Amino acid sequence: MDVSKRALIEDESAWSGTELSAFDGWILALEKKDIAEIDTALAATKQSNQPWSETTADDFPLPSLGGRLREIATNLENGPGVQLIRNVPVERYKLEDLKRLYIGLGSYIGTPVVQ
Repeated sequence: MDVSKRALIEDESAWSGTELSAFDGWILALEKKDIAEIDTALAATKQSNQPWSETTADDFPLPSLGGRLREIATNLENGPGVQLIRNVPVERYKLEDLKRLYIGLGSYIGTPVVQ
């Protein structure tokens, strides 16, 4: 690799841990109303009997939270390149529900892929 052609990165994707910890724009803290919306979407997908791995944003309706989740894609591409979603009460869901929740939320951010 020719190091003489390297350019200094000076946009939002260039950060140190100290800089990132001083800025909270990369954190989405879910509120009770968001969890209620997720629970409603989860119930809808369970009633459809559709396999969890085929869940799309259309199948997982999040009228308020969906827009904020879509902003994550922008932050990942044009911002710091990292995002944290806080306050998902994972302990209250069964594994099958968590799979649906993961794919459902992820479908607003990008194209989820099952590994």
